[in-house]
Amino acid sequence: MYLLNRDELDEVLWNSWLQEKEGVKVFTDLSYLDQTAEKLCFLINANQTGGMALPFKSKAGVRTLYTPKFCRQIDWIGKNPPGKEELGKFLKKHFHVADIFMGEQLLKDEARILIHQKKEDSSAYRSQAKRRLKEAKLNDWTIGIGTKLDKAISFLEAELLPHVPSLNKNDFSRLHQLCSKLYQENKLQILELIENQKVHGYLLILQDRDRHIFLKGTCEHRAKQAGGMYFLMDHAISQAKAQDKIFDFGGSRVPGVRRFNKSFGSEDQVYFRYSWNKAPFWYRFIQYFRNRWIKK
Repeated sequence: MYLLNRDELDEVLWNSWLQEKEGVKVFTDLSYLDQTAEKLCFLINANQTGGMALPFKSKAGVRTLYTPKFCRQIDWIGKNPPGKEELGKFLKKHFHVADIFMGEQLLKDEARILIHQKKEDSSAYRSQAKRRLKEAKLNDWTIGIGTKLDKAISFLEAELLPHVPSLNKNDFSRLHQLCSKLYQENKLQILELIENQKVHGYLLILQDRDRHIFLKGTCEHRAKQAGGMYFLMDHAISQAKAQDKIFDFGGSRVPGVRRFNKSFGSEDQVYFRYSWNKAPFWYRFIQYFRNRWIKK
């Protein structure tokens, strides 16, 4: 095994592996990774038949392997992945700190099992979604297709930033960068919740080859209380179904979000989280107090 910098990667070879991959491909697509990762390198096996993208950050000489926001998991693509113990040793040799999500159990280390939801059949909505949709349809709402990405991102930032501690301004800058690229490639749909010619909520939907993936969305408080997110999500699911595609809700470890997704008849899908911290003591000390400050 060996590492390559981003500019050393054979993109033709990588894309040939990506074409053979089953399931979700977008999170290992080079264009997607370029927009979401702070820095990128790639692990390639000795006989050049497969590899893995390794997004990372580097600060004060400490390299942190991580899964970027808006990128659910990192996966091995191609053939012949290394053994779990061998891969773990290699990654720990090159990265002092890690917090990574994987679609497969590729490491020997103990993993936290995470859940995301997708809907790929015609299973009925559950009572919660049915009830909230009935309430939502009492409003004079319509769904529009938006064209103003700047306005959508500004709305999401204003509504979500004060209430979601895990998001910061840099995350919304990167989301804007990602969505601009997707919009240029005709892969992004902006759904608007409209009443009296005013937008009260947005959904950003990534339209991939075999699925529609929910990226981010929210409504104003009043619209949310009246079932606006149910109204938007029902429309997004109906669109995917009409095109015979899977609707992928994305991953969330928040119980309330999982219940919301499950209310639409979605199925749980397992993925794995691995983490370690072998950084010098001084770095962990600074990191500890920085995290405490952020939580205030």
